[in-house]
Amino acid sequence: MPQGYGFGPVIQVLSMPKVSVIIPVFNRQRFIGETIDSVLGQTYRDFELIVVDDGSTDDTAERIKPFGDKLIYLYQPNSGQARARNLGYANSGGEYLAFLDSDDRWYPEMLETEVQALDQNPQVGVVYSDVDTIDEEGKLIQRQFFAHRAQRKKPIDSIIGYHWIPYSSASLKRRSIFEKAGCYDVDFYQGGEDLVLWAKMYRLAGFLRLPESLAQRRVHRHQVSQISERRLEADLMAFNKLWLLFADEPDRQTDLLATYARIWSRQGQRLVREGDFQGGRKCLHRSFRYYPFYFRNYVRLIRAHFKFSFPTKMGPKA
Repeated sequence: MPQGYGFGPVIQVLSMPKVSVIIPVFNRQRFIGETIDSVLGQTYRDFELIVVDDGSTDDTAERIKPFGDKLIYLYQPNSGQARARNLGYANSGGEYLAFLDSDDRWYPEMLETEVQALDQNPQVGVVYSDVDTIDEEGKLIQRQFFAHRAQRKKPIDSIIGYHWIPYSSASLKRRSIFEKAGCYDVDFYQGGEDLVLWAKMYRLAGFLRLPESLAQRRVHRHQVSQISERRLEADLMAFNKLWLLFADEPDRQTDLLATYARIWSRQGQRLVREGDFQGGRKCLHRSFRYYPFYFRNYVRLIRAHFKFSFPTKMGPKA
């Protein structure tokens, strides 16, 4: 077992299910019940469910108790999502691993579809699908979010070829490839670890994208992707690690420059929206130093100089 990746105490696994479903959770009393129900409602039944409580201070544990022996409950002092995921993995026995965020939900055929895909494609290490987005109340926002975004954005050569970047809650991975990739990097506290893991796994095995939506991604104001300071920190850490990972691939490093530009441009947009025009302009100018051909940055810079704010819009934008 890899060392230094945040593994806590290991309990004895009495059986070896085909799939281990791992849900890390921190202060999700409102959503955790729905998430667990979506797993227990799967048409595929050869799985174990492990919920790792990352030191929740609300009633999350009380919401989990009624499920009894339908799941394995683990607790750790608050240490971050990556450590919680690794603890769940260390206490699992499945050949395939599924990591489900504690505010997301699966459609009933999620596991059946993705298990079949891995069984039929031994060269594939990760299978993943599109997602539908839902709001805090569980109401549908948009079907096939990634397909819709692909219509608006020009395809680029991403860190895993010309694939969409997988969304963790809509993916299933082989345990063997996950282990060879080194599991989740616990330098990350909340967010960012998925991106680095995907890049490492892509070097080891193929990825298979399924066009249908098999999961629902919940969009709400408390998630990391909507908290700008945390997102900036996580993004910069992730891409700094990718820069080092691609030390022997200068073309890949060059591709990352455009991503650095987008990160700083987005931060500049946020600061301008909050009324910090000087700070916003500094971030937007920094974006140009990485990649001068990110044309959206020009529009944002003009707005910043003329002190035109940006409309506020919440959503899972990249």
